Amino acid sequence: MIGIKLEKLYKLPHLLVGIFASLFILNLMTIIITQTTDHNLIYGLIPQFDFDMENNIPTYFSSVNLLICALLVFSIYQSHKKRNMFDSRYWFFLSILFLYLSIDESASIHEMLIRPMRDSFNLSSGWFFYPWVIPAIIICFILALFFLKFYLSLPSRYRFLFGLAAALFIGGAIGMEIIDGFVVAGTSGVNLTTRLLITLEETLEMAGVIIFIYALIDYMKSETQSRQ
Repeated sequence: MIGIKLEKLYKLPHLLVGIFASLFILNLMTIIITQTTDHNLIYGLIPQFDFDMENNIPTYFSSVNLLICALLVFSIYQSHKKRNMFDSRYWFFLSILFLYLSIDESASIHEMLIRPMRDSFNLSSGWFFYPWVIPAIIICFILALFFLKFYLSLPSRYRFLFGLAAALFIGGAIGMEIIDGFVVAGTSGVNLTTRLLITLEETLEMAGVIIFIYALIDYMKSETQSRQ
């Protein structure tokens, strides 16, 4: 039964890539329309596909993808726990992490830090215009240390795939957020440049998560075949 499920799951990354491509094109259309015309809503359709907006279709797509990661990782955790494998606790913590990221993507919890941190540390300009990235960088460093042993224990194929996924996601979520904040602070608002930067930011995040989903499914299939 697991084999049948995995065969079906193998089609999932292709579906997600198709949905992402559609959303990417629709986002570019919203940029073109709003930059070249006076139409900023079009009966509410523009905000629904703009990567720069919250609580819309791209946001929920990203949130669902992160939830899929959490469920896949938790499935691996259950399998490893039954076999008393040393890395089961790492898979468990990883599933909790992705569950939180899914909730945060939908609820924008991290953005609640922006105003109090700006007021406390006078961060109204510069590279930390979005100051939530400061604790995020610290947390990423701590998590990297915690998961290092687990990461190094993975087969080389999955070290590469997991590492690529993490680099894309973190590079988008934190790296591009720092660059975008610097540009927004310098231009005093949102313009074509910032919207393209945000598009790149969201693209990197979504690509990282989809690659991770593919890697997890492939990892599960590899483990199933090795036990047969």
